[in-house]
Amino acid sequence: MRPNTVGQNAFPKVARVAFLWNPGNASNVVGLKETEGAARALGVQLIPLEVRRVNDLETAFQGALRSRAQALMAIGDSVVLINRARIVEFAAKNRLTVIE
Repeated sequence: MRPNTVGQNAFPKVARVAFLWNPGNASNVVGLKETEGAARALGVQLIPLEVRRVNDLETAFQGALRSRAQALMAIGDSVVLINRARIVEFAAKNRLTVIE
């Protein structure tokens, strides 16, 4: 089975995924590159949105909406972990699938 077929079966309506990440965190940089590769293989557009500080969350949320993301994914970082409930609340309010 081709990789993009697997992705289309798992998430048939997801074509754009907003990806919250902190470019100041070295492991997030590696994670972004790996996730970009997986997204390409699945035929999904990854929309990287920088979150360095708590104040960046609202800007990232607006970016997700502007880009018409259908799902939201966040890579582990202290800002993301501390604000997990806020991120999930945003996703639920805007009917975004959350990918962990």
